[in-house]
This record gives sequence, structure tokens and C-alpha cells, in this order.
Amino acid sequence: MPASIEYDNDLPIAEMIKVINQHMKEIHNIISALDLGITEVKDDGVYRTFNNGDVLKIASGSYKKLQVPSKRIKLF
Repeated sequence: MPASIEYDNDLPIAEMIKVINQHMKEIHNIISALDLGITEVKDDGVYRTFNNGDVLKIASGSYKKLQVPSKRIKLF
């Protein structure tokens, strides 16, 4: 059976991760082609950097890094 999101109940976790990564690459290629650039969060605000090098400040504020005392991930 080919790997597809439609058959997620029949696939092992490794196959699911492979399919998701493949779709993420496709989405990344589309975003790159649209010249949407990347979003960066810096200490003084949120910036959008476009593929041609232009930088646009989207939001101002204090975005200092926070220390998380413990990390927990709930999968299911």
C-alpha cells in the first residue's frame, strides 16, 4: 500500500513521519516560490525577511527568550 495520509490508521509511525516530512517539503517549496520569505522573532520585534533580502518589521515588542523549567510533549 503506498504511503498516504488517507491510510494513516494502517501505517507505522515511521511511515507517517516520512509522509508528513514529504508534504512539509512541498509546502516549503510553494512558500519559497511565492516569495513569502521567512518570519523571525528577535528581541525587539517580529520581522519578515523576503527572498530578495528586504526586511519588514511586522510587530514591535519585547520578545526575550524564556527559560522553560521542564519540557513535556503529549503525543496522544
